[in-house]
Amino acid sequence: MRSFSKTLGLWLLLFLFYSSVFAQHDGGMWLLPMVEKFNAEDLKEKGLEIPLEQLGGQDGALTEAVVQFGKGCTASFISSTGLLLTNYHCAYSAIQDLDNAKRNLWVNGYWASNYKEELPASGLSVTVNRKILDISAEFAALCSKKPTKQEIISAEKQLEAKYRKQYPAPNRILMKSYNEHKIVTLYVQEQYNDVRLVGIAPKSVAKFGGETDNWMWPRHSGDFALFRVYTDVPGKSQTVDKVPLKPKKWLKVDTNGIYKGDFTMSMGFPMMSDRYSTSFQVNEKVTVLNPPMIIARKKVMDIYSQAMTASDIIRRQYQEKFAEMANYYKNAIGMNFWIDTLQTVRKKEQVEASWLQGTVDAAELKRRQDLYHNIQKSIQENASDMRALTYYGEATAACEVIRFISSFGKSYTELDKRPIADKSNLLSNISLYYNRFDMDVDRHITKEMMKLMIDSLSVDQLPKLFVEKGLTTYRAIDGFVDELYEKSIFADSAKLIAWVKKPSYSISSDVAVTFAEALSEKHRAVFQIAIPNNYSVNGLVGRYRTSATKNIDAPWYPDADKTIRLSYGKVDDLRLGGNIVKYYTAMDEMLVKAKSGKKDYELHPKLTQIIEGKQFRNYAVNGQMPVCFITEGDVTGGNSGSPMLNGKGDLIGLVFDCNWESMTREFNFDKELHRVICADIRYLLLLTEEFSGSKRILNEMDFVSVN
Repeated sequence: MRSFSKTLGLWLLLFLFYSSVFAQHDGGMWLLPMVEKFNAEDLKEKGLEIPLEQLGGQDGALTEAVVQFGKGCTASFISSTGLLLTNYHCAYSAIQDLDNAKRNLWVNGYWASNYKEELPASGLSVTVNRKILDISAEFAALCSKKPTKQEIISAEKQLEAKYRKQYPAPNRILMKSYNEHKIVTLYVQEQYNDVRLVGIAPKSVAKFGGETDNWMWPRHSGDFALFRVYTDVPGKSQTVDKVPLKPKKWLKVDTNGIYKGDFTMSMGFPMMSDRYSTSFQVNEKVTVLNPPMIIARKKVMDIYSQAMTASDIIRRQYQEKFAEMANYYKNAIGMNFWIDTLQTVRKKEQVEASWLQGTVDAAELKRRQDLYHNIQKSIQENASDMRALTYYGEATAACEVIRFISSFGKSYTELDKRPIADKSNLLSNISLYYNRFDMDVDRHITKEMMKLMIDSLSVDQLPKLFVEKGLTTYRAIDGFVDELYEKSIFADSAKLIAWVKKPSYSISSDVAVTFAEALSEKHRAVFQIAIPNNYSVNGLVGRYRTSATKNIDAPWYPDADKTIRLSYGKVDDLRLGGNIVKYYTAMDEMLVKAKSGKKDYELHPKLTQIIEGKQFRNYAVNGQMPVCFITEGDVTGGNSGSPMLNGKGDLIGLVFDCNWESMTREFNFDKELHRVICADIRYLLLLTEEFSGSKRILNEMDFVSVN
């Protein structure tokens, strides 16, 4: 009896330890339908003042005010006339498309003085969640206790058909299942495709601090942009003249201020996390996947930077590309540093050791050991191909001519075989694509990327063309790339347009076409080895995750997957090595940064005027103008533009970044180190008034009474 008790006690101890690791008490990207079950008491204790049902899922809930912005950001309605608030960096693509020498949006900003001046952003859409439903019980009723794959597919089809009938077009149905289909959520969504730019500050204001401050705290960025959603005239289908959307729910604005200890919550659309990853996957990220990206992007960014400094035209062409590339580049560097500093791999290994020991059944222990070693072996054996795949992805994405041929080339070489009556799409693609890069810059990048490939890949991982053409030295690559850009019709948009209009010879054997096809062929070959192996790894990890979490009866959330999530915490300072970094920043501090002489800290004259004249309107606190603040919260890529709300659900700030110490957040959450960086809504209102020169936008908003 004593032996059994000891064994049971050990098992319970291990189970409790392991459960505590996987049950998320701090942080969390919580599913809205699960909030009442998992978070009700914690939310109320921390400071939520509104009923839980007002958070999400039903008509008039906050989830109808928070929308998916484009393909990778969040925004929120802040007026009854469809006004949207999001991040400036989420608007890069729209700004680049709308920018020209006359407007110069990057330098001057833009403020529409009426509806007619609001600028349509081509290709931009927003998605609104009309309903968010927990259909777990319905799903379970259609399946056996241990459902087969066929049962699962059948249940999904039945439920999708039911809700499509209940919520017909223009609604869309999205179904997501988690934890072995124990949790199934359904989203009724509506998408709007007419989105127009209303207002942005100059880039030097919106992105004050630039790449120097990216992922850092303290911050002083006014990283925001205002758009408006337009829709058809009610009662008339497919109208030419659209009208501003009247959303069912929009956020009220609270300018009463943020103080240490205040409850905060954000909603947004985080794209990806991997909280249940193994130590082997974290190590793969650090040693296999991140290094090629860091090396390649550093080379490309150096070329961008040099060219952008020399030419205003090139600066406009590459600002968006540089910013996006720099963001992920610095993220990868920070991730590697903090994974090492915080010993994330070792902590994952401790979890895995507890899982391995957390059974008294010998057969189950053997299964776990075999699974563990198979994960390790599979990742190690696939490392070389995954590294090569990353190099191919980085190199081919950076070379614009090669990328154009890989994406659209077949449409043009088809003209060699048969005439096409309507060539408008072909010609449009050329104009749109080639206007966004500089040919000399692209030639330089192509040389550097090809040199990187011969330095980094084995001969068998390179295209055969490299051996056939003797592209094994820097000199050979320089000569080959120069010849390509001098002779290829794809290296001159004017020649390509003229040829499309009147194809007088075959371009199938064009040197750029031949080279792009050789790269694509080998890229596909590496992909066909690496990705199926990676799928196998994911299957093994899925079995580990299921085994590790199946007995946990505690608050739980699945990894981020672009569905709307709730995160919450309290405003708090950041404590680093015994030092306290305060939770807020003020405008006066921008003068100190400006005196450093760094280019990223160049202070816009208007900001200098505001600071020195203390033209803070009614937003200052004890003579200081708040700019940004940090708070606890669990966010990641996709949360950019998320509204930061108080306990009453009112808007107090705008999420735009995380701190440097939170670079491991893909794999874990650390309450002591991880902070969400927000622009204070008072600063954004001040900028809107000062730079737009009117109260047109503020007059649309609903404000909470000032205490």
